[in-house]
Amino acid sequence: MERVVELGCGADDWMFDLAKRYPRLHIYGIDMDCELLRQAKLRRNLSGLPQVEMRQMDLSQPLLIPDRYIDFVHMRRCGRFLPSRQWPSIIEEGIRILRPNGWLVISEPEFCEVSSPA
Repeated sequence: MERVVELGCGADDWMFDLAKRYPRLHIYGIDMDCELLRQAKLRRNLSGLPQVEMRQMDLSQPLLIPDRYIDFVHMRRCGRFLPSRQWPSIIEEGIRILRPNGWLVISEPEFCEVSSPA
């Protein structure tokens, strides 16, 4: 595994923890919020993690990432920010940028009482 992308990264810990644990990975943090990306860049610089790169992109648009370029696509806690009609295109883009046998992981934790009958 060489390249990882976190979609909707914000200024969260996930990509920084991953970079510290696996320093040979090149990690791309993608978000559309300029302020969150600024904070993430500051954290990256203070942590000395040059293999983490931030990019501003709108997840409702095609990603500016080549086909079959990424080994692992990660996305979490973005459900409240994205309309349900956008999810099919986001998943398609995640698959498009994955290398063969790559991983696409989307997780959406529910931090409240269970709201479904299941």
